[in-house]
Amino acid sequence: MDLEPGALVGLNEQPGCVFQLINLDQDKGCAWIRPWPLASVHSRTLSVSTLELKQLEEVA
Repeated sequence: MDLEPGALVGLNEQPGCVFQLINLDQDKGCAWIRPWPLASVHSRTLSVSTLELKQLEEVA
């Protein structure tokens, strides 16, 4: 999987939910994500294992 910050991803355990990748640490196997679309006030950031991520098809 070739992901870069800003990519839209899903989680294996939460089908149908979309998240934006904030940062990725392949060495530690950790990624920081936030729910997508962004909230107008504040979007919480979550730390998850890279094993939980699944790449989503780009929406044009």
